[in-house]
Amino acid sequence: MSGPARIHLQRARTRFGAAELQRLVDTAPLHRELEMRVQSVGGGRVVIEAVASAAHFNAEASGVVHGGIVATLLDIAATFALIALDGDDWSTVDLRIDYLRPVPAGPLRLSGEVVHAGRRIGRASAALSYFDRKK
Repeated sequence: MSGPARIHLQRARTRFGAAELQRLVDTAPLHRELEMRVQSVGGGRVVIEAVASAAHFNAEASGVVHGGIVATLLDIAATFALIALDGDDWSTVDLRIDYLRPVPAGPLRLSGEVVHAGRRIGRASAALSYFDRKK
């Protein structure tokens, strides 16, 4: 994203810092189950680390995290980017995901970024990354 909208988000005052956002994250049992930890917040962006385990596999011995869990993690990252920006709770009205490769269990890094925050509708993007455990 470039232009005026990007400048606006970079200069936006983040309503919640990492500690305040972590308190909100900790209110949900699923977030605690995934050991979610807010790493950084600012400028319409949030970085959260989580841990996926065998309990999150799509099949018992697959070693691959279920796509629904991946979707949930991405939704959380995007939503918390919006929450950090203005302090309001946001509900997802649409979720589109491109699954590029299987996600293995272990530490995961989620990044969410606000694309647009209106009065009633916001748009955010999210990405998930992990360390290659085969090396």
